[in-house]
Amino acid sequence: MIDTMAKLTEKPLQPLFKKHSIEEIHELTEYSLYYLLDIRSGKRPLTRTFKKLCTAVLNVPESELFMEEKADDNRE
Repeated sequence: MIDTMAKLTEKPLQPLFKKHSIEEIHELTEYSLYYLLDIRSGKRPLTRTFKKLCTAVLNVPESELFMEEKADDNRE
């Protein structure tokens, strides 16, 4: 059986988080790996709701958690 996570992450994508892996965020927030990878690849927007949940769960400011992003970051 093919390792699903290895298959999903074989494309070189831009990092979403500064210090945390997608796997860590998945475990802490219970967002699916597919959802997180879709955000990282740009298939889904990086919403304010998602950012707020991640910063609350990790107890860190948004500026320390997320990589800088494009100008359209105010989606809900």
